[in-house]
Amino acid sequence: MGTVINKTQISAVIDANVDFIVLPGVFPELKEPLEKSNIPFLPGVMTASEIMQGASYGWNTFKLFPANLVGGINGIKTFAKVFPEIKFCPTGGVNKQNHLEFLAEESVISVGGSWLI
Repeated sequence: MGTVINKTQISAVIDANVDFIVLPGVFPELKEPLEKSNIPFLPGVMTASEIMQGASYGWNTFKLFPANLVGGINGIKTFAKVFPEIKFCPTGGVNKQNHLEFLAEESVISVGGSWLI
């Protein structure tokens, strides 16, 4: 299905028995259905405010997109200083040539990108 953006899509991916759910952002109206689904999910963030909003829900792992527009490795290092408990899966600007640099960062748990397909 791709990226999930509403409750209808959450229901559809639950019915499809997916292994995980990816969202482009942190949406207050999706908090409850995501948590009730018991399916791991990865909401997207790009700003400190979005990280803070997700962290206020008790979430600590996020897709950082687009990583290249928030400074790439340096942006992740900066976020990690401010939010040491947060883990990221950077996408956007991550590729075969630089993915190991991203994975070397303690706050990076995985990377994503269409180059993996």
